[in-house]
Amino acid sequence: MTWKEAIRKVLLDEGGPLHYTDITTRIFESGYRGKDECGATPEQTVCAQLAMKKEIFRQLGNGVYELIDPAADVPAQPESKSEKKQVKEEAEQIERNNIIKNFGMFWSRADVNWKTMNLYGIQNVGPAMVNFKEQRGIYLLHDAREVIYVGQAVKQPISKRLADHCRDRLNGRWDRFSWFGFYGVNEDGTLIQDDFQNTNFTMENLANAFEAILIEGLEPRQNRKAGNDFGFEFIQAQDPELEEDKAAFALMKKLMKK
Repeated sequence: MTWKEAIRKVLLDEGGPLHYTDITTRIFESGYRGKDECGATPEQTVCAQLAMKKEIFRQLGNGVYELIDPAADVPAQPESKSEKKQVKEEAEQIERNNIIKNFGMFWSRADVNWKTMNLYGIQNVGPAMVNFKEQRGIYLLHDAREVIYVGQAVKQPISKRLADHCRDRLNGRWDRFSWFGFYGVNEDGTLIQDDFQNTNFTMENLANAFEAILIEGLEPRQNRKAGNDFGFEFIQAQDPELEEDKAAFALMKKLMKK
């Protein structure tokens, strides 16, 4: 099943509009596409398909789409090479309009191996992991109640700045962190490190980025919605080396009890 067919099927199943993140999740949950078919950036692909197929999908608001005519007969046909190229170009254009390309909220300090400083994340339900170790941008440190520190990582990657805070005066003050990145992500999971040079800097894009960072990071009570759509969220994935260490430690404890 193509992406277009999968998106249409999800919206038919729902019987109404959905946000693109929910559409992406349901594509995998319903088995319309396998996790091995989506690469590391399925949400960008879904957004691009929705934006391109204006004769099929209509945008209602920030990231929310519906079917124009649920009864319309859309013939199933494989995507051509030119169509795939158009989707890729549309996805790249969407990223160029975002100053913040991607972000992660309330990641756990304990799930990072600070010796290697790898920051692993996944987009939506189970695609390939992305390592944000070299990401640049803005980061927040959180304790159990609130944001305790705001920093920027431009000359150094976010991972290095966070690792420094594991040793400085803030060491005992934070257990979670959020980050907002300037580098985009390729479909194969690699960072696009020259991507920031191609960003469209407009007053509206800057305002959207500032508003969204403040709303996402501070969660003010009077804001009923998140900021304007910006970037794509990545969920934290625990460092595989930490999982191996925990498994080895659990096995050692089990053997010592015998």
